[in-house]
Amino acid sequence: MSEVTSLSAARADRENDNRLVSPAECLEEMAKKIRAGRPCTSVLVLSLDIGEDGESYDTGFVASNLKGSEMVALMETVKHDVVRLMRGDE
Repeated sequence: MSEVTSLSAARADRENDNRLVSPAECLEEMAKKIRAGRPCTSVLVLSLDIGEDGESYDTGFVASNLKGSEMVALMETVKHDVVRLMRGDE
């Protein structure tokens, strides 16, 4: 039996709704998977803060072991994957 460290992360995964997990929990879950042996040679983390007015935005990113061109290529690849998920493509 695997140890449950975050009930909200488990619920978000089960219900396929990432709004149920906090940004910190999301990062902790990925770090846990990497420490457990998930293959990962590079990381790109994007952040978005929506202002209290709902109209202002602040973005940020951190990366490990990626050139600028690789970050752009990774974002495009993930964008393609997310669009496929939104359409229901498998």
